[in-house]
Amino acid sequence: FDKRTCGPFNQCSNNGYPISILENMTVHDFLSDVSTAVDYISFRSDIGGVVVVGHSQGANYVPILLTEQSDAQLVSGVMLAGHYHPLDVVIQDQYEFQVQALKELAGVDEAVAMAQLQPLADSIHGIEAVQKDGSTVNVKGALAA
Repeated sequence: FDKRTCGPFNQCSNNGYPISILENMTVHDFLSDVSTAVDYISFRSDIGGVVVVGHSQGANYVPILLTEQSDAQLVSGVMLAGHYHPLDVVIQDQYEFQVQALKELAGVDEAVAMAQLQPLADSIHGIEAVQKDGSTVNVKGALAA
């Protein structure tokens, strides 16, 4: 199925999701969608077991689903093109890329770009602070390594 962030507003097929639904989306919403799909498929008598496949961001959800989904029909999971680096490194790389893209492609002043992306920078520092004390942090459903 297409996740909620796929629709005609970003040149994907029309899946009927309104754009307004995206404003307050969290990872837990995506996990709930997948769990609902697994539950639905599990009730079909012609299916003996369900394997979830997550691609890119969805790859991060596979271990969570396998851990949280108590349904015996969920037998396995496949992670395709998930992140190789720890989450804090991925977020830092994305932050730096977005600052450069805003600067070079959109002509946005670097200080303005950094200000627009400040919430992302704050989340990176929050992850780093927690990791330094040796504890584990759960960031929108994905564990930072």
